[in-house]
Amino acid sequence: MRTRPLPRPDAYFRTHAKRISKRRGDTMKQEFLAIIVSVGETFTKNVPISIALAAVFTILTSFWACNPGHPWWRKRDIVTDLCYWFFIPIVARFLRLGLLVAGTAIVFGITTNEGLAAFYAHGHGLLAGLPVAVQMVVCLIGEDVVLYWSHRCFHGTRLWKYHAVHHSSDQLEWISAARFHPVDLLFEGVLAGVVMIFAGISPSVLVLLAFHPRALGLRSRQSRLDPWPL
Repeated sequence: MRTRPLPRPDAYFRTHAKRISKRRGDTMKQEFLAIIVSVGETFTKNVPISIALAAVFTILTSFWACNPGHPWWRKRDIVTDLCYWFFIPIVARFLRLGLLVAGTAIVFGITTNEGLAAFYAHGHGLLAGLPVAVQMVVCLIGEDVVLYWSHRCFHGTRLWKYHAVHHSSDQLEWISAARFHPVDLLFEGVLAGVVMIFAGISPSVLVLLAFHPRALGLRSRQSRLDPWPL
């Protein structure tokens, strides 16, 4: 009776290693494609919002401009502003996701995509049980506290070099509001929302507050719009 010869150990391990490598390669391709899709989604969502804001501020600043002069699209560093305007939301999205994933894994031990989605779907803990209107008030107050202290820190000596990017425009326009260094963006533009979600506020509440003037960063002093000057 003939017996089938056993495969050589080195040949077996080479074949097994190739299979693992192929699987990892396929996973990396999928992850890379997912990142590309996410970047595209963020960019395409930002385009109609940007067009609408451009139209609104073009009309408003023609009546109530703090600094009358050239139209916003003729400012000297408009290309720089446009790059920040469309690039910063993409960076913010990945910073937000990274902080949420890392925080949830460390504190709650949740590491799977399904677990993360279920954990944050409707908030968690005591805050998630509050009415939506109450959550909105808590979220606004909580975010303001975080933003106030982080902003004070960035106006200090050590962190000013990062925040100075936000004040680097010689001609202030509404579109200049998106100038942020990644470090500044992390602790001012992203951290406050992450803290609220991590504390238990439902993500839907942040969606409802997305067009709050503070969330948009379109204060009158940044937009050349000042109908009631002090």
